Amino acid sequence: MLSHFLPDDCTSGIILFVLVLMTNPVWAKDQPQLELPLNSEHVGEEAPSQEGIQERGNPLPTDKILVLLPDVTATIKQDWMDNFHLQYKAKIRVVNKGRLPMPAIQIQTLGMRYNPVSTPPNPEQCIPQNNCTLKDQRTIGPLAPGEAKKYHAGPKFMAAETVIIQVKIFCNPPNDCRESNVQNNQARKVLGPH
Repeated sequence: MLSHFLPDDCTSGIILFVLVLMTNPVWAKDQPQLELPLNSEHVGEEAPSQEGIQERGNPLPTDKILVLLPDVTATIKQDWMDNFHLQYKAKIRVVNKGRLPMPAIQIQTLGMRYNPVSTPPNPEQCIPQNNCTLKDQRTIGPLAPGEAKKYHAGPKFMAAETVIIQVKIFCNPPNDCRESNVQNNQARKVLGPH
């Protein structure tokens, strides 16, 4: 065994080094990641919070271990429906940019027509006012790392119509996404002349 040839204080450093190597595969080098502090006393246990470590008076450990998580985002694009560019639809692309698969998620797409001279309205206001031009709710997934799904939402719009579109990502109950960045779970874009 390797520990017979090394001093006692080196063994925990080697174990930690091996753990970090195992959690950082070459194929996932450029993917989003979340880092949690880890030291030799916490191997095999749930990593403590930074507040918990500081409360005990221990300094924050310098060694870190990577936690792989999914990261789902959405983009909105104007997609022409004919060669003359007279009509368009909202094309939504949902992609998992993370390192792990994302279970099925709920996607809500809302849209409202408005006059481009005025300030764009908040699409979420169309639900209580019952004046949504576009209202689409669907389930997508699960999504593997790097996998993307595309779909058209709502009716066709005339080229002269301005529409504001909002896409919101909700995880299945309890709608608490376990992913590396929950801040990018909403996209908003104005389509048409503006």
